[in-house]
Amino acid sequence: MPEQSPETLTAESAWDRVVRLSTNQRAGVRLLVALTFAFTVLAILVAAKTSWIVDLDLWAEEELIELRTPWLNETMIWITRLGSRWVIGSLLIALTVWVVRAGRCRKALTVMIVAFLANPILEFILKVSVDRPRPDLARLVPGNGPSFPSGHVLATVGFYGVLAAVLWRSSSRRSIRVTGYAVATLIILGVGFSRMFLGVHWFSDVVGGMLAGTAFVLTVAWALRGHHFGDEFGCSFAKEADETVSAEAS
Repeated sequence: MPEQSPETLTAESAWDRVVRLSTNQRAGVRLLVALTFAFTVLAILVAAKTSWIVDLDLWAEEELIELRTPWLNETMIWITRLGSRWVIGSLLIALTVWVVRAGRCRKALTVMIVAFLANPILEFILKVSVDRPRPDLARLVPGNGPSFPSGHVLATVGFYGVLAAVLWRSSSRRSIRVTGYAVATLIILGVGFSRMFLGVHWFSDVVGGMLAGTAFVLTVAWALRGHHFGDEFGCSFAKEADETVSAEAS
């Protein structure tokens, strides 16, 4: 039987991985393609200053300005900070300290750090490509650089979404997994709404940030394919909880 070259074996291994995709994984691939397509179309429409996009953005901004009150303004400022690089970076540092002290979840931390570092690069490329000016109607906080997509939203989806994906891969408890994604979703929606409310992003900027961020998270989740539950991923929350319960019962 003739020997196969390393290149052939590598190609076959890659193909085998694609063929062996489960129904959920194939759905994830289709979703990733759909998100990428949707973002590309939206970016083209925004760059072309399509009239209905411009009208929708102006309408949304004007409606949100009418809702402003002193206490709501302050609340939105606090919410938007959840998507700042400083807050996300501080949370990542806290996670790093915990991982070092606990001696576990190191693979998960590596994924978080790589995602944190890659996110600004993606944001820069997308913003420069479209180069859209920010709204200048009645800003409540300063905003710098191009507007599309929203960097805060992209960073929020990229960090909290990846954190939820890591948690999903690191726990076999459905309640923990669902709670992780629910909390991440609330934070992402809250930050997105706050960016529009504060007048530093258009509605389409926020939508673009969510599309690009979700595609980013799916890509990271794809990279984690095969790392199921804690033992393989080095971060077994569920197993530790089960052992604690068993110890208490004995």
